[in-house]
Amino acid sequence: MPSWKRNLAILWIAQFFAMSALSSVVPFLPLFVRELGAATLEATAFWSGLVFAAPFMVSLFLTPVWGNLGDRYGQKLMTVRAVFGLSLSLLLMWFTTSPLELVFYRILQGAMSGFYPAAIALAAVNTPKDKTGYALGVVQSANTSGNIVGPLIGGFLADVAGFRMVFVISGILIGFIGFLILFFLEDNQQRDTSVERHTLKENLSFTFTQSEILRACIIMLAASLSISVIRPVFVLYIESFGYTKSYLPTVAGAVLSLIGLFSAISSLKFSKKLDKGKTLEIFRTAILIVSLMYFSQFFIEDIYFLVVTSSILGLGAGIVFPSIFSIISRNTPYERQAGILGIASSYQTLGHLIGPLIAGFASGLAGIRSVFLIATFFSIIILILTSKNKNNPRDTNS
Repeated sequence: MPSWKRNLAILWIAQFFAMSALSSVVPFLPLFVRELGAATLEATAFWSGLVFAAPFMVSLFLTPVWGNLGDRYGQKLMTVRAVFGLSLSLLLMWFTTSPLELVFYRILQGAMSGFYPAAIALAAVNTPKDKTGYALGVVQSANTSGNIVGPLIGGFLADVAGFRMVFVISGILIGFIGFLILFFLEDNQQRDTSVERHTLKENLSFTFTQSEILRACIIMLAASLSISVIRPVFVLYIESFGYTKSYLPTVAGAVLSLIGLFSAISSLKFSKKLDKGKTLEIFRTAILIVSLMYFSQFFIEDIYFLVVTSSILGLGAGIVFPSIFSIISRNTPYERQAGILGIASSYQTLGHLIGPLIAGFASGLAGIRSVFLIATFFSIIILILTSKNKNNPRDTNS
């Protein structure tokens, strides 16, 4: 087996278990915030928004730095650093006693982690150019597959063993993943000393002067906003259907797992087509599906209809980020790959920072369901940016 395929297999395993552990806390975080002292629905939504946004307050600035260091010293080092940092921060959450303290530990998580951008960069620089779209799709499939297992198990464990035990189990699991990468993954990135390495400032300048890459980064931001504005209040949204608190995390986890399942299916199904010059067409279709499902969920008041729309939503969502990363990678010189992908990931991170804050504010002002209209709005912006009469990012296989 070629080394790049072996590395890709290890990355898939690592990303799958890391995302399973990380997403296991999503179904119950707002309920944990309530347990820590948020007395009203408005307070719970506000603190939940802060808790979900907290990791991205610092990772927004550190992600391009890690990407630039990865270009210089290798992506494996950055990946190992990210995994062990994430493990430590999750273990520390066991000791949380207030919503503010939970926000602090989540900020620490953002400062020390960043595994997904590191894995994306590692896959990009260790994979043949004509297989980049496939490799990124594989990594994304692991990301979304982790979302199948993580929320369901996390919700179930929260109901059975309590919220805090989920943090401990997740932290230990991610620690084991760190050792898997450390001992079994090979970094075959060629760091030719005769090739000039670009600074973060130079990569930022390159991004802002290349219209194709800049537009793709803006699309990345809007896509992240449309997703992240939902999660901080999703379990509270399901609670409004009338489910009791005794098994609410399990129900929320099951629905989130369905989204992950169908995202993984679509990601694997269409990833190879991203290498055949059809990225934009596939991407537009996916965004249209996502926007329609978000809009429909504003009106839903039954769990069964939510299951159906969430499944269809997952089919579209699994294609979105591999498409954007693929376009950026193809329009970026090889020696800038990790640095530019790190900057692109910062746009994704910015969306994950702003989205939960919007969710907390909008839920208190206009109700929990308002976040679905906001998500629809951001999806429509993406459709406008990728409309055929625009100067679209070049979908090239060069």
